[in-house]
Amino acid sequence: MSIISFLKSLGPGLITGASDDDPSSIATFAQVGAKLELGLLWTIVFFYPSILVVQEICARIGLLTGRGLAKIIEKKYSRKVVLPLVSLLLIANTINIGDDIGAMAASTSLLIPQVPLYIFSIIFTIFILFAIVLIPYKKYVKILKYLTLSLLTYLVTAIIVGDNWYQILIATIVPHIEFTTDFATMFVAVLGTTISPYLFFWQASEEVEEEVEQHKIKDIDKGKPAVSKKEIKSMIKDTAIGIGFAHFITWAIIITTAGSLHTMALQIFKLQNRQQNLWSHSLNHFQIQARFQSQFLPWE
Repeated sequence: MSIISFLKSLGPGLITGASDDDPSSIATFAQVGAKLELGLLWTIVFFYPSILVVQEICARIGLLTGRGLAKIIEKKYSRKVVLPLVSLLLIANTINIGDDIGAMAASTSLLIPQVPLYIFSIIFTIFILFAIVLIPYKKYVKILKYLTLSLLTYLVTAIIVGDNWYQILIATIVPHIEFTTDFATMFVAVLGTTISPYLFFWQASEEVEEEVEQHKIKDIDKGKPAVSKKEIKSMIKDTAIGIGFAHFITWAIIITTAGSLHTMALQIFKLQNRQQNLWSHSLNHFQIQARFQSQFLPWE
């Protein structure tokens, strides 16, 4: 099976999984590698079953009901429950999108430093809005599928930068825990970035979008689709591959930054400590000198 045929067989699971490696997530994983080196690499393997189960549940809900996750929650409970949840999701998504656009603008600014950062942010925002509104769903999904291949550059970089692969293998399968503030902060950051609420809603809605495209239902929340066992198995495979691909790229990002930025981060940390120690010693010296002058030298 060729890469093109393989991509055609995949759908919402791959796109949702790849979307988890957005610019803000990449920045988080880069900090993990730079600060803790390979200390949290094992979480990529251990978190995989959790996110896979949750995403498959969301995909199954959308596939079998023909409704989005918010509509199902409203039907099961009430608007009093769904409105606060959707409001929180809206706020979180807005902040996340702002971070992503800002990261894209900052990256482009490194290539063209003459152009102000906010100009790139405006350009990216307009481009994305026009793409979502003007490009038909079927074509847009194809574009997103092929764009996922760009994430493989992180794997190539990890192969180049990665040094001790035996150590990397051990760090991947053997849990490592430190009772420090940095470790706890990064652990929570990885967990929060890996299991993101917007992915739940996205996966369910995209499964329904696929059914609308295949004319199984007229529109989202309008009609109940007929789903075969083969389609359910295809959804399970799609979700497993998509989430697995996202975690594989995350693994590569941590290895890349651990091999390229961790040593530099330690040097900066040591330099900051030396500066703080130098300042403390200087301050102590001046305090001792001031006490000596006040006690033993006559005032004029």
